[in-house]
Amino acid sequence: MTKRAGVIGHPLGHSISPAVYRAAFEAAGVDAVYEAWDTPEDTLQGRVDALRGADFLGANVTIPHKQAVLPMLDGTSEVAGKAGAVNTIVHQDDGKLIGHNTDVAGFARSLKEDAKFDAVRQACVVLGSGGAARAVALALIEAQASTIFVFGRKPRKIDQLVLQLKPLTPSGTTISWAYWGDGSFLRALGNAGLVVNCTPIGTAGSARIEAGELVPQSRASAFAVALLDPRPGERVLDLCAGPGIKTTQIAARIANEGVLVAVERDAGRASELRALCARLGASSVRVIEADAARDDLGDGYDRVLVDPPCSDLGTLASRPDARWRKSLDGIAGLARLQAQILERGAAALRPGGTLVYSTCTISRLENEDTVVAALQAAGPEVGADELGSEHPGLASAHDPRFVQTRPDRDRTDGFFIARLRRGRG
Repeated sequence: MTKRAGVIGHPLGHSISPAVYRAAFEAAGVDAVYEAWDTPEDTLQGRVDALRGADFLGANVTIPHKQAVLPMLDGTSEVAGKAGAVNTIVHQDDGKLIGHNTDVAGFARSLKEDAKFDAVRQACVVLGSGGAARAVALALIEAQASTIFVFGRKPRKIDQLVLQLKPLTPSGTTISWAYWGDGSFLRALGNAGLVVNCTPIGTAGSARIEAGELVPQSRASAFAVALLDPRPGERVLDLCAGPGIKTTQIAARIANEGVLVAVERDAGRASELRALCARLGASSVRVIEADAARDDLGDGYDRVLVDPPCSDLGTLASRPDARWRKSLDGIAGLARLQAQILERGAAALRPGGTLVYSTCTISRLENEDTVVAALQAAGPEVGADELGSEHPGLASAHDPRFVQTRPDRDRTDGFFIARLRRGRG
């Protein structure tokens, strides 16, 4: 008889469990199907009761039900009992449904093997108060973290989490909580060696992205705008702005106070940019269809972002087929174009202004070589910040003044970033 298993949660649009388990069942020769059971709260009891059928192996449990299923089961493992949350239900041969928690061990293993992080005597921040937060907090307790701060939007749930886990903390480990809006949140982040997001922010992400409510962005891409550091009231120039991910991030940082000129040569991308700005309420953005390498861009800008076309070699993880469309001649041509755009961007800066040059490639010709040549051409009037000193773990191997993220090391796209400043002379 073909057995059945599945994942219980609501919503489930984000879950990749069916694909993972179907492949695992096939590889292990298990005669079973794996399904996604979208289960609103008022149908949870019926879904759990159905697992007692002879054809069910059990189920995985995801948000928001990891705690709610506990009283519906016949028992739990020791770890699940400590965590107060279940992510796996096993239908045993004797007919009993037993809850287990593999999140604790899974997180601890990933922290050690993938992140290479030792939590001993470290201050850690956990965001959220649900089942995942409980498992992560328990794993950090067992790892002997010095301090565990739990932050969330629901004070009663956070208080219950801390009260239940506090008796398990060994000497030398403290666990405490604070409401999300409490000012202690930023202070804790500043002192933390580790921050773990256990909130449900990504669960409905696919649907909200399709609806236009959210825009996905890699951490490396967001880092470029963070280093530009635009402020409310400033005049900002964004070159090669389409489709507008960084543009709208800049608009959010200046809180729509000031002027943000977004230059895009391609009419289709400029149209996408306008639509994105309208959808996200980025009212400070003025989209101009122009050639950033040749047209008059004006001057007197406080901040300039130069994000030119590049070989995209830092994004091959998401577009592996792109490698077959690259050539040395193509990269050399891109480098010449990038140099022209960078020169125009630097000329648009006011005295004392800041420019960030950013690409999503690991090509030295497009990155360090292009920026160094621009600095030499500009002379002492334009200098480079020592970003490698500010972020030593990301310093470029070719020039430590610049930073280079790497997919293999940093688990994000490969971005090169340089920050230049025009003298006040």
